[in-house]
Amino acid sequence: MRRVGVLAAIAALLALVLLLDRRHAPEEAGAARRLLPDFDRASVSLVSIGRGEGAGYALERRPAGQEPAWVVKPGDAPADTAAVEELLGALEAAETTRTATLSDAAAGLAPPRVRVALGRDGSAGTILLGREATGGGVFAKAPLSPEIRVAPRRLLALADRDASAFRDRRLIPLAAGDVARITWQEAGGGAHHLARDGARWRDEAAGLVAAARVEEAAHRLLDLRAVRFVPAAAPIGPPSRIEVVAASGAVTSFQIGGGACGAAERLVAPSAGEASCVAGSELDAAFRALDAAREPDRRLVSSPPAEVERVELREGPARLSLVRSSPTSWRLEAPHADTLVDPRAIDDWLAALGRIDTGPRSGARGPHVRHLVVTGRAGTDEADVGPGEPGYALVALDPLRFRDRAVLDFAHFDARTLRRTAGGRTVQLASVDGESWRAVAPSGADVDQQNVARVVGALGNLRAEAFLAKPPAGSSAATLEVAVQPPGEASPSAHTIEVYKTKEAPGCAGRLDRETSFTLAAAACAELLLPLTK
Repeated sequence: MRRVGVLAAIAALLALVLLLDRRHAPEEAGAARRLLPDFDRASVSLVSIGRGEGAGYALERRPAGQEPAWVVKPGDAPADTAAVEELLGALEAAETTRTATLSDAAAGLAPPRVRVALGRDGSAGTILLGREATGGGVFAKAPLSPEIRVAPRRLLALADRDASAFRDRRLIPLAAGDVARITWQEAGGGAHHLARDGARWRDEAAGLVAAARVEEAAHRLLDLRAVRFVPAAAPIGPPSRIEVVAASGAVTSFQIGGGACGAAERLVAPSAGEASCVAGSELDAAFRALDAAREPDRRLVSSPPAEVERVELREGPARLSLVRSSPTSWRLEAPHADTLVDPRAIDDWLAALGRIDTGPRSGARGPHVRHLVVTGRAGTDEADVGPGEPGYALVALDPLRFRDRAVLDFAHFDARTLRRTAGGRTVQLASVDGESWRAVAPSGADVDQQNVARVVGALGNLRAEAFLAKPPAGSSAATLEVAVQPPGEASPSAHTIEVYKTKEAPGCAGRLDRETSFTLAAAACAELLLPLTK
């Protein structure tokens, strides 16, 4: 009997332990539900965060349209909008599947590890976050809810931070497109100035500079971030200085030097407010990029093609003039105003000129100098290019390079007759719909319908690779004559295309109506030379 009593006592003790353990452990509560079911992040204007029983800080949303969008209080320092929105997003998306039956003290909620109050004085509710729960998550209490729930651990990671975690660490809170002027001065040196000039940049001493290099330097400046914040102090030793002016006129300026920062850091002190510690390597890279941006822009054309409105080329008395008539079209004013031009060819040509680095110019000028003037919304580019200098061939007064490359353009179902002469043999075909063809001569020939479709398709979309100043030499490999009659036309229009094999394989040359000569791509050549009969 004594042994039975002992076993009963042990069983009772185990039951009590299990009961106590169960009361302190979270329980599964079924389907997931939102921790804050009525939370709307867009309506939040103030988030107050406190840790333990100490004083906290707040994140306040500024009125719409004002910058910065959020500030950290006290002090009104600009907040990192992305960091604030990340916290609000985590609050909005937080889900919970478990409740816990333990006490507030056991859950680390009395006092809480972190409290997040929404609205002034917690008027919209306060979320309490406690210790981490077994099995993942953190014990939490939502507003107006007496139960303790297990929330995502990420909430604690985002909220259990000091105010500096939400600070905007950018030294220059601007977008690259908003920068209008950069002034800098390294310790002991003179000041340099870069200013935006339309779509280009100008150095006050060197003139036009390469916009791409300035943009790179601007991005390096805008990417500078504070490693940490320190009390306001003047830099030790001769300081460097940077000033950035926005298009709106807002000015951001600071001095850089030694001070209360780490060995690999530099003290950055603005004209007012606390100072920042910034990685010295990043500052050095920014200064190097600024110095590189002062190099003169020696490209033949520094204006972006889309900004160009007029091009003038002169060589002696000869003149070539192109004028943009719309954002997507150009016209040739001289030497032949009636010549159709290809806007893509002009834009490609301008882009190619923009890649020509002329290097240092000697200033010496001999005969056959070509004078280039490019004007537009970004300003004017002007250059004299002599024989042997970079880009000389590109500025030849050759209107053919700009000619519309469409040689023939018609719908295949408008083709009515097709005649091919090659090697002393002529084949003539006819069609009523441009789809099905019959042999006219030689009568009864077996028409290769697939080849005919490919030949007609190539003729209907004939594009020149380049135009030639004179006809190809020798005799043609094949001559094609096509008659086309679009709907509404009383009679068909006829065109003759002579195809010449060239030494510059794999392409070929062509001549349209014995007037216009051009080169063709290899694929077009192969299709035009296909036989029409089997």
